[in-house]
Amino acid sequence: TGEPLSVWQDRHPAADTALACHTLLLLPPRDWLYARINQRFEAMMAEGALEEVTALTARDLAPDLPVMKAVGVPELQALLKGQLARDEAIARAQRNSRRYAKRQYTWFRNRPPGGTAHWVLDQPLTRVNIDDFVRIIQISLLT
Repeated sequence: TGEPLSVWQDRHPAADTALACHTLLLLPPRDWLYARINQRFEAMMAEGALEEVTALTARDLAPDLPVMKAVGVPELQALLKGQLARDEAIARAQRNSRRYAKRQYTWFRNRPPGGTAHWVLDQPLTRVNIDDFVRIIQISLLT
């Protein structure tokens, strides 16, 4: 719109109080998640991740910037410098992605948003369990 969020908020001052927010935390089984992480990094490589890191490295950014520490960037930079073979760089980036996901998984499992631990889905999504969550949401809206 070209207008800041504050303009919209001024026009709709009660919008935030009219909303009922519920948390749905999706925590799939780790073996399923880890396999998806591995597949995703392979797809990123096929779609130009190495070229993206090459362009990023060419910008000569400070190494302590968050973008330079993003999962996969240091590993692919090591590949570009000849410090790692391609397979090893990919394996390390996948491992570090899995480790990051594990930390997120643990954090959310122990501190669910809004304190709603019963809203955790720890299995792959299916039509059946999505319907279960829709029912939970509908019931909570009525109470």
